[in-house]
Amino acid sequence: MAVGEILQNIIRYAVWKHRHEGRITIRLCPDYDGFKVHILDDAAPGQCDDWYKSAEAKRPTEGGLGLKLVSRATDAVSFTHTDKGNQVVLIFHQDKIATHNAKEELY
Repeated sequence: MAVGEILQNIIRYAVWKHRHEGRITIRLCPDYDGFKVHILDDAAPGQCDDWYKSAEAKRPTEGGLGLKLVSRATDAVSFTHTDKGNQVVLIFHQDKIATHNAKEELY
């Protein structure tokens, strides 16, 4: 869900809005206690620092709900600019993954 939301935002705000054809790269990297998902794009630099601030300040009818869900589904999120675009790193720790799996088994 978190990866899908980030991809949707890249497509909506970097590709579609600015009519930018580009590349998105996704890397899954195992970590000592879970894994990280690196999502890189070659779009113009986004307003990374403002994403969460603006999402928290918005009413649900104004948008920003997806980034709140990303924050709750992950253990940490970082947004940075690179020399070729933007990078989002989603961090998932093993204990959170196990909790989500246990909840799914109940349904």
